[in-house]
Amino acid sequence: MTIDTKGDIAALLDRKVAPDANGNVTIPLAEYQALLDAAEDAADLAAAYAGRASIDADGGIPAEVDAAIRGGRHPIAAWRRYRKMTQADLAGATDLTQAGIARIEALDPGRGRAETLDAIAKALDAPRWTLEPAPTDDPAEITKRKIARAFDQANAVEGRFLRAGNAKSRAARHPRTGEFIDPSAAARIKKSPRGKED
Repeated sequence: MTIDTKGDIAALLDRKVAPDANGNVTIPLAEYQALLDAAEDAADLAAAYAGRASIDADGGIPAEVDAAIRGGRHPIAAWRRYRKMTQADLAGATDLTQAGIARIEALDPGRGRAETLDAIAKALDAPRWTLEPAPTDDPAEITKRKIARAFDQANAVEGRFLRAGNAKSRAARHPRTGEFIDPSAAARIKKSPRGKED
């Protein structure tokens, strides 16, 4: 017996079956499987409705934002990019400074005053919970997030760069032209009385 419609299931449930002395009912395997399938479908539908209600109540997260956060981006930076906002735009919408937004994005997710994070979430039209850290104890995942945040900070303002290595290996800027020069040349310029290279 195959059961394809709700009417078939209703007919199956309405069918009068007499229990035996122990209260058990014997039905064909196909009917039993159809009842199990119907119960599983009902449970899936109930879970979908509960999930939808949760999204309506708590807010959802777009796949693009989720992927960026999982890729190591700070949640605020991920939402900013999704909303096509700069740090300055977000700062203006929250009565913070651009530097303040940059500092918050440099912190671990969820760090900062609750009122500030609430204002940022409101300005981004993002659920507040999405600005919290994702629960992870995986050291590789934590390192990946820190590297991505450092990269974001380095590229926040055009022309800025990450410093790496010791003081001898860092690039320096010429005091008048602003061009990058060898660190040893920078030392000679600083020692020169007129700031010119010897």
